[in-house]
Amino acid sequence: MMSSHPPGLPNESTAETPTGTVVHEGSENPPFTVLALATEITAEIFAHCLPDLLVASKPRTDTAPLLLGRICSTWRNIALTTPKLWSRLEIAGAAGSVYTAPWLARAGNQPLTLSIALAETTQILAVLKEYAHRWRDVHLDLSFAEFHLFGPELHLPLLQRLLIFPRHNADADAPKHSIDAFRNAPALRELSLSMVSPAGIALPWAQLTTFTGSRMTFIDCLDFLRCMPNLVNCRVDFEAPEDDPVLPVARLLPFPFLTSLYISSWNYAHDDPTDILDHISTPALETFELAASVGHVLYLEVLQRFLTESECPLRELILQVDELNVDYIPVYEIEELLSALPTLERLELRLASPKVLATLGRRLAHDPLFLPRLSRVRTSSHLMGFVNGQVGIPGPPIEQRIHHEFAAMLEATIAALSTRWAAPDSGTTRQILEYSLTYCDLDSSYDFLVLQLDRTVAAFQARLDEMAAQGIKIHVGLAEE
Repeated sequence: MMSSHPPGLPNESTAETPTGTVVHEGSENPPFTVLALATEITAEIFAHCLPDLLVASKPRTDTAPLLLGRICSTWRNIALTTPKLWSRLEIAGAAGSVYTAPWLARAGNQPLTLSIALAETTQILAVLKEYAHRWRDVHLDLSFAEFHLFGPELHLPLLQRLLIFPRHNADADAPKHSIDAFRNAPALRELSLSMVSPAGIALPWAQLTTFTGSRMTFIDCLDFLRCMPNLVNCRVDFEAPEDDPVLPVARLLPFPFLTSLYISSWNYAHDDPTDILDHISTPALETFELAASVGHVLYLEVLQRFLTESECPLRELILQVDELNVDYIPVYEIEELLSALPTLERLELRLASPKVLATLGRRLAHDPLFLPRLSRVRTSSHLMGFVNGQVGIPGPPIEQRIHHEFAAMLEATIAALSTRWAAPDSGTTRQILEYSLTYCDLDSSYDFLVLQLDRTVAAFQARLDEMAAQGIKIHVGLAEE
């Protein structure tokens, strides 16, 4: 008779010795010192074999917890009676569904971390609903039809984090009714959504503090934000259609507790993700990140107006504009933006031109009132952007030009680090404790430029080493892959 026990899932009768041979119940354990540890200590050690707290465990026999049950009978018994080991489960594909019921049964009363990605949930729907009262961190990648099969309202007293990524397989799969299975979740604080409108799902919106929205339209984003006035962290990725309207500003949506905001758009049809900034007020904002496909002066104008009018104590600014280059954004616009941020402590400029970084260095060196609290700087320069900016410009070979611009940038950077380091850390002007400058290429066709930059950096290496010896954490070189 064929066993109904899922393959690879340990049971109470068999296990493997450390050499891989099968051990039956009643066999004598080999005399390894580790087997003499107290059961409670071994169980804690086993728990550290699991993935990160927010990551589910895959049902694989070569990873914990299944692997732990295959070593010997002692470890098998400990693994089977330690509910914490079975409190996380990832099911991706129908083949893994067979593990769901026995796996969750062994989790006892532990809060559950689940990641379910299936075309249809018929085999495990009843099991998932049975354990819904123990869901804590759940990622559901299902079709809209499958979400409706959960019923009108689950009992979710422990649910804190919910990720919903519906699959759009066909027009017939589009939502005809609101998904309301997750309405009764009093502990829910973190939500991630993709391709869902506010009308498509019912949730306890007002209690949410962390929101991540991907592939969103501008209007849907505003509608979501209106529902979540108590946000602390927000990440929004726009993928707006070409005809997505930009609404006139009726009134600012206040977010008094929002401390971290990330907005991005890599869709050339809607190339200004900063539109949303004209509609919100964030007086407590400390971290802001903008990632966009095309640089434009309006980005910085809108951003500067938003930060100034919000009167927020911004401490960290990250700009990744492709390219943050003088061909797209005049240097003085970047200077004006940074001059309006006296509370800034951490600055990251990705894909910036050497001229932008040189200007930043000179301003830091000569103006103590410019970013007086800055202590950490991370920058990167993209070789492709530099090359594109030099196309058609007469003059010396590009290797000479890149050496000249990067040398000027390094000279200004070292001057800034030296000046700020010599300034007393009195609270007026702080020392820069960390500086990173990386450069990267796209393919082997730019290797000749990488070699030129390496030679340029080598000429400054002794001075950079002096900065490091003083206590500055500094890195200048090729970006690590």
